[in-house]
Amino acid sequence: MTTRWIFLGLLSLVLVTTHPWGGPVRTALDGVSGLDQLQALPDLLLGRGDGYALTRTTESGEPVRWHHCGTVPVLVNASDGTTADIVAAVSEVADRTGLDLQVVGDTELVPQLDWPAGVEPVGSYPYPPVVIAETAADETGILHEGDNGAAVTKEAAVGGTRQLVTGTVLLNADELDGFDAGFGPGLSRGNVILHELGHLVGLAHVAGNELMHAYISPRTPDGFTDGDVAGLEAVSVDC
Repeated sequence: MTTRWIFLGLLSLVLVTTHPWGGPVRTALDGVSGLDQLQALPDLLLGRGDGYALTRTTESGEPVRWHHCGTVPVLVNASDGTTADIVAAVSEVADRTGLDLQVVGDTELVPQLDWPAGVEPVGSYPYPPVVIAETAADETGILHEGDNGAAVTKEAAVGGTRQLVTGTVLLNADELDGFDAGFGPGLSRGNVILHELGHLVGLAHVAGNELMHAYISPRTPDGFTDGDVAGLEAVSVDC
């Protein structure tokens, strides 16, 4: 039996897709202030034929990227074991994309559908920090029963350029209890975290045998495949 991932992309609406190929969606008004809002919702499956897909593209077809060349702070709300896996996964994604994601501390925040409403910036970064939280599905409106995880991103128009500026990853604590700790092929906690971080930096689901496939199973590869790596390179930050 396979298990469903979900990805949430936010622009002027919250968009939740619970079927890998465009099934039922639920929308709600985005109450977050302080971020420039765009009118069009993104395509969630923009395949390039290279083993990866993009969550958002510009009018010219380029990925909507994170552009910040300084540190993007990450706060973590998770158990000790999961936190160790999160730190390792964040470091890998940072290395592969050039985005200086750094875990800078703990938090008790559990993001909700209005996230990041009320969340203050950390350090010199001008936007709310990335928050990665391990929580039960009924503690947040973002996760649903049976979901392993979810990712939310926010974009803003910065200097006339669409840029990703903040995001959050939710990990379903109840589901992760049944996964292998650490990293490895199949149903590993590390695979779940890496998959959701792939969404955080701009990758969508694909149909091939990549980690960014919409389902996880015992046959899921050990971490990012060549197709996933190509996608991470496509959304990389040139600083």
